[in-house]
Amino acid sequence: MIAARKLGYAGDELSLLINLGVGYTDTGDAERARSYLDGALHLAEQSANSEKIAIIRNNLGALAYRLGQWTEARNYFSDAWHYFEETVQQAQHINVLGNLGAIAQGLGEMEEALARYEQAMALYQHYGNLAGEASMQQSLGSYYADTGDWEKARHYLLLALANFRQIGDRSWIGRVLANLGILSARTGSFQKALGWLEEALSLQREMGERLAESSTLSALGGVYRKMGDLSRAIAYYEQALSLQRTLGDPANAATTLNNLGLIYRSQDQNEMALALYKEALALAQQVGNLFSQAATLSNIGVVFRAEGRLADALNHYRESLELRRKVGDLQGEAATLNNMGRIHRLAGEQTKALAYYGEALKILQRVGDRINQVGILSNIAMIRADQAEWEEAELLLEHAIALDRELALPSEAEDLITLTWVREQRQAATGAIRPPGLEIVGRLR
Repeated sequence: MIAARKLGYAGDELSLLINLGVGYTDTGDAERARSYLDGALHLAEQSANSEKIAIIRNNLGALAYRLGQWTEARNYFSDAWHYFEETVQQAQHINVLGNLGAIAQGLGEMEEALARYEQAMALYQHYGNLAGEASMQQSLGSYYADTGDWEKARHYLLLALANFRQIGDRSWIGRVLANLGILSARTGSFQKALGWLEEALSLQREMGERLAESSTLSALGGVYRKMGDLSRAIAYYEQALSLQRTLGDPANAATTLNNLGLIYRSQDQNEMALALYKEALALAQQVGNLFSQAATLSNIGVVFRAEGRLADALNHYRESLELRRKVGDLQGEAATLNNMGRIHRLAGEQTKALAYYGEALKILQRVGDRINQVGILSNIAMIRADQAEWEEAELLLEHAIALDRELALPSEAEDLITLTWVREQRQAATGAIRPPGLEIVGRLR
């Protein structure tokens, strides 16, 4: 999680401007946040206050990160990091190291992210900073969740929870509880997920942390959506959206509108989904969140694809791809390339589809994202089956199933059905069938 830094207010204008900028960053009011931080930076530069300049650049990085402007955020953090390293300001230096790790993780540069987190963790442990150590355990939990190592993710999140409870930091306790809930949902443990999230929600409401409450409400909506209880999912998303609007948090409101759109799209209510996506896009554009804009354009493309408007879908995917590349979002880029491959397959342009799928797969392999490799392997397999390249189709599906099993993904059942169908088609076409399960590895524990 990206960390901004408030200063103890000593009555000076510069500290006040910094604290206002951080406050408006936390509430999602990007325009006011940037205004105050830019004002603070101007004052700090006028007085040649290098330490305050570095602190402000760190906070501008946190704002850029929230807006999905990750390359810009990295530049701000790097500037701040070099200053704090040179001046041996360990607390600030380690804080920025963690921020740089979060940027690398967001950009899909997983080795870089892990190196930054582990470097920060070692420094926090060296200086006996338990709160900092716990924050890095939380970050490592998020990292391992993104790479599909559920056991390590849970291990680090539980360590973070124990340490924050020892410190008595209830705000962080709520965040870690929510993340444990999100992790449990990703692994299919829905009742555990609900338990963690409801505990987080109760604590956040008790403390009056309404911004965190809105995120947890949205996470609860996500769990019920995965469980297929769409009426409850909608109810939680609408509670979250109402709170985000009350708080003036357009960035998170855009995300919630997208999530609602996904539900209505799954019910073939394309007109409602499209209206929600367009509202989300307007909010993302309002705050300048390029990451959110890219995701929303891609979702609009999905609606157009479902309606058979392939040219419109492809145009929206292209716009999304341009933004993904602009902010350096490698995993988002791969997702959009995958969507473009599906359009070309639907249009009967198999060679183009394979090219897009292949490009997406290479990106995911490079960043170590095994979870999303599964769907692309299955998509390539279907094209190989369309081309009667049965051997290649089976090998690809067996590779996908091996990952399904290793990562305990729910897509295993569907991939097994597809593999059975491919074998049946192969036998009907050639009279021969390859020995089953030759390439499938056992479930790893």
